Amino acid sequence: MNKKKPQIPIKEIATRPYEPGDEAQILDFLNLCYGEWGTIQKWCARYTNYPTFNKDNVVLMEVDGEIVGHGGTHFRDFIVRKRKLYTASLTDAAVHPRYRGKGLYASLVDIRLKLARSRGACLVFTWHLKGSDPYNHNKKIGFIEVKQFPVYMKVIRPEKVIKSGLFDLLHKNQRLKETLWELGIDLFFCLGKFKFSTAELLSRVDKKLRKDRGKVEIVLDKNSLFIMANFRGMSKLKRIATLIMLILLRRMKIRFSSFKALLNLARKVVAIMESI
Repeated sequence: MNKKKPQIPIKEIATRPYEPGDEAQILDFLNLCYGEWGTIQKWCARYTNYPTFNKDNVVLMEVDGEIVGHGGTHFRDFIVRKRKLYTASLTDAAVHPRYRGKGLYASLVDIRLKLARSRGACLVFTWHLKGSDPYNHNKKIGFIEVKQFPVYMKVIRPEKVIKSGLFDLLHKNQRLKETLWELGIDLFFCLGKFKFSTAELLSRVDKKLRKDRGKVEIVLDKNSLFIMANFRGMSKLKRIATLIMLILLRRMKIRFSSFKALLNLARKVVAIMESI
C-alpha cells in the first residue's frame, strides 16, 4: 500500500514574486540546490535583464523568510512557418533539500502554468532528465515528450561534472548522506589539480564541520570518471567488480592517511555501495 507523501501546511508557505534585492538570497539558494548553478550575473542575464522580464516571471516560496522554492518563466515568440506562437518556458525550478517530496515542485509548476495562461501563451516547454521526479510529474499532468535531433556533448570541465553530480546525489539520497557522515573520515576526490571532499558537500547541506577526521583520497582520471557516472544503473556486484577493475587498471587510486582510515572505510564500503 503506497503512502501519500506528507504535505507542508499551506499556512507555513508564503508564495510571492521576485522583488529587487532578492538576488543574493536567490543565488545562494540556487547554488545550494544545484551544486554550482552560477553567478549573480548569470541570474540577472536570465531574468531581470531579459527582454520580456516581469517580476511575476520569478516565483519564490518562503518559510519564515527563508527561500525554499524558486521557479522561473521565460516568455518568447516561437515562429512556425512564418506564424508566431507565444510560448512560455518553465526554468530553474528548485526546492530546498529539506522540503523535497512534499508537493512544492507541483505547486511551482501549477503557479507558472496559470501565469502562462494569463499572459496568453499557447505552448509551455520544460526540460528534465528522463525518469526524474519532475519528469514523471509533468508527464502525469499532460506534458508530452517532443522528439528532437540528436544532441552531442563534450565534457570540458570533468571536475565540475563529478562535483555537481555527487552534490545532487547526496541531496537525493539521505541514507548515503548519513553513511558518509558517520564514516569518521573525509573522502577526497582528486582529478588533476582539482580536489574536493564529501565533508565540503555535506557541510553545505548540514552547515556543520568536523575536525580530526581521517583522510582518504580517491584519485580519478577522465576514463574512470565516465565509468563511475554509470554506477547508479549497476547492481551491487557490478559496482564492486567495476571498482576492482578501475583499481587494477590504475584508473583509480586510493590513498589512506592512516590505517584507521583504511579500517573505517572498509567497515562501511558495503553500506556505501548499497546506497549509491
